Amino acid sequence: MFLATMALQAQSIKIDTLEKAIKKAFSEREFEQAIDLTYQIRPYYKQTANWKKYAQTFTDIAWSRFNNENIEIKSYLDSIALIGRHHCISETSDFYNMLWYLSGRYYLEKGAYDEALTVFDKALVIDTLRFNINKNPEVIGDDYQTLGVCFAKKGDYKRSIEYYNYALPYLDGRLIASATVHHNIASSYEKMNNIPKAREEYQKGITLLENNSVAKPLKPLKKKRLIQFKTNFCACIDSLNCLKNLLTQTDTSDLAQFSSNYQDQANIYRQQGAYNNAEYFTNRALSLRQQKYGNKHPLVSDCHKYLGNIADSTKKHDEALLHYQKALSALVWNFNDSTDITKNPTLEQQISSKVELLEILGNKANDLRQINNLPLALETYELLFDLIDDMRINYLGDLSIYHLLKEAAPLYEAGIETALELEEKEKAFEFIMRSKSVLLLEGVRDLQAKHTANIPETLLQQERDLKIDMAYYERNQFDAQRKGKQAKAKKFERLRFERMQAHEGLLSTLETKYPEYYRLKYNTQVTDIATLRAEALDRQSALIEFFQGEENIYAAILSKQNFDIVNVRANTPQFQDKITTLRGLLGRHSTNIDTFKNISKTAADLHQRLIAPLKIPSNIQKLIIVPDKRLGYIPFQALITALPETDNQTESRYDKLPYLIQKYQIAYAYSSTLLVEKIDMSSKNATSIFGGFAPIFEGEPSIERNGDTLTHLPYSIEEIKEISSIVDGVMYERNTASTENFIAHVSDYRILHLATHANLNSDTPMESAIHFSDNSITTREIYNLPLRTELAVLSACETGTGELQKGEGIMSLARAFAQAGCPSMVASLWKVNDKSTFDLMVDFYENLQAGQSKDAALHHAQIAYLDNIRTYTDAHPYYWAAFVMVGDACPVFKPTNWKWSILAAVGLLLVLLLIWFRRRQTE
Repeated sequence: MFLATMALQAQSIKIDTLEKAIKKAFSEREFEQAIDLTYQIRPYYKQTANWKKYAQTFTDIAWSRFNNENIEIKSYLDSIALIGRHHCISETSDFYNMLWYLSGRYYLEKGAYDEALTVFDKALVIDTLRFNINKNPEVIGDDYQTLGVCFAKKGDYKRSIEYYNYALPYLDGRLIASATVHHNIASSYEKMNNIPKAREEYQKGITLLENNSVAKPLKPLKKKRLIQFKTNFCACIDSLNCLKNLLTQTDTSDLAQFSSNYQDQANIYRQQGAYNNAEYFTNRALSLRQQKYGNKHPLVSDCHKYLGNIADSTKKHDEALLHYQKALSALVWNFNDSTDITKNPTLEQQISSKVELLEILGNKANDLRQINNLPLALETYELLFDLIDDMRINYLGDLSIYHLLKEAAPLYEAGIETALELEEKEKAFEFIMRSKSVLLLEGVRDLQAKHTANIPETLLQQERDLKIDMAYYERNQFDAQRKGKQAKAKKFERLRFERMQAHEGLLSTLETKYPEYYRLKYNTQVTDIATLRAEALDRQSALIEFFQGEENIYAAILSKQNFDIVNVRANTPQFQDKITTLRGLLGRHSTNIDTFKNISKTAADLHQRLIAPLKIPSNIQKLIIVPDKRLGYIPFQALITALPETDNQTESRYDKLPYLIQKYQIAYAYSSTLLVEKIDMSSKNATSIFGGFAPIFEGEPSIERNGDTLTHLPYSIEEIKEISSIVDGVMYERNTASTENFIAHVSDYRILHLATHANLNSDTPMESAIHFSDNSITTREIYNLPLRTELAVLSACETGTGELQKGEGIMSLARAFAQAGCPSMVASLWKVNDKSTFDLMVDFYENLQAGQSKDAALHHAQIAYLDNIRTYTDAHPYYWAAFVMVGDACPVFKPTNWKWSILAAVGLLLVLLLIWFRRRQTE
């Protein structure tokens, strides 16, 4: 017994001695020694059945090999996971935390960014459970910083910046960690082409390290980081000499830093047109990266891609194609066609970085066009657009998707051009549709999916509550920033971020547990020509869908009988100026003769350039227009079909102009696909027909709210009173037209009518607002409304205009209602006249009540206005052309058919009179 006790004590001493030695070796970065000691201690742990520490030895060896430039540690990670499962180690223990963290570092180094994001997220969950955030904030900060790196590697730069900024407060006081976060924020800004912000953040990281070096010399690791930050800062500001000087300070064994410096120099030489030097330094970077990482790695792929870019700069397109092919092979693990340019990887293969794949494929497709291999170019563009759909599904923030779509816009244009050159017009039309209103379509499909996938109402309510909280905190953050209260803004930013994380977790649960929801939500298919003809068009209708590219504007015209795509004109700055000019002239009333002539000439010119080339068939009476980008600012109904003789006119005869509305009934849509994707959830549970809101802002000449001037609206109450008498509605006027009543009753009505002020925030579109008697509702808050509305009439200022986002069109308040599930909107393009709005709206609702479709009702109201003007200047488009109908045009009310009823009654009366007359004759 005594001997056994002595043996145990000796064993315990031996274990304790080895553990201290291992800890010391790690602290001194003596990784080979740490590995030897770990192998010595492993049998003791196994003998004592200390499986947690036994598994830890695999972690220590893996960590040592990883830090000693040997990243092939997958077998160790698999062994650790196997031991954990076999011995039932708790999944919330630090054992698994280290496994997930090390796995994440391994995946990051290998370029498997999706896998890295998954395991780092697991590590964050464990750390949040294990650590008191107030006592160990740096652990949580490291986790958020690492997750930010994963998002950046995936190309989701906006999300990465959000995670980095959330990490900073947790890392306060940790010099290298805080400086690294600023460096990473700068890198993401640089990728988003926001160079001023990138320089600012790089300088913050440099300042942190340099200020510390004044007090005491920098240790080797801090000095290495300072060199790295200065290198990136210099590359950001194109300072070649600084890069060369920094290279002399870099440790020759640091292959990663050397290769990055070489690549940065190559970038600057290429910008200067010194292509031989650029090629030389890129090849040096490539050699070092292959030495460090092998042939399969994103950084190796980046060098091949850059060599392709250099070859393109010198018009060597065949050579560039070979470099891009090598780049594809380096980027996709199980794709090895590094010399056959006719081969492309598939999206099912192991792709290190999809954002890099997007750029390489785009470059390859462009070079295939240059050497006139159009069929292969078209095939590559199809793969590109599938990749874009796949990427946006995995991006979690709208702004990140906007950035993706902005970067992809030239690719769509080139794909359309390629398809048209091959005379594949239907394929070109498909590409046009795939480029439009992606987020809106996804939002609508998300609403549909939630109502058809049997998701419990408790989960749906939880999701709605989280979205409401996010909108609330975002708005308060915005208000605090506007007022200069930065501490308060940071508080709301943190609260919003926490709700955002919870929302992402809930969505992940829904997508996992309810696969039908995932399938419906992320359906990326667009409609086809046959479906459009069958469901959206009759024999008198034509669909015109525009695509506005960097170089050209295309218009697809589709009717029951015809289909064509026309390059209507080059997209020049002068043409853009015409759009801006017309929009500005129409948005204000003027009787000035020069203004009249300018409007006439510009509106006629835009018609000649955009509509006339389409050769619309003579039987067409109705146009459904899907605008794109700045074309969304144009009221097509106010274009002029022929330029009248204006040179000798001395009066502004707006009543004599041949407006397009007098030839066609015009409606609008956000995308062709949304024309046939009916939102089958809108008015089923509505309890009333009409709800009208009219805060009139009386009592003062004007009211100031958040920088907006809200003037008195004397006709708004009269407007909703008159409409209520037509359609049997409910009114909220003056103080009862409040945000509280609006939110409480927004789902009660089939028709929602807002006769109020709205104001556009071009800098922050989500803060655009509709004003009520007490407060305002922002775009973000509209997204979260529980709408059951069949038609929203936004009888307010500028509800149909907004910030321009490439790929999404005009980000307007009306579009927010569409994203919330409302299938039809009537909205305004500029600040409208109160009196003429009253006249138009009354006629509009009378037409609706008579059973007319929504677009026909608005069309006839505008025509009636023009037919009944009091003076010829009242025909100025300012008064009547601002309102547009967007979306589903189906009637709200069934036709009354009163004409047929009268005819039947008259016929019956004539028959009775004839019978009576014959009887009299017989008598």
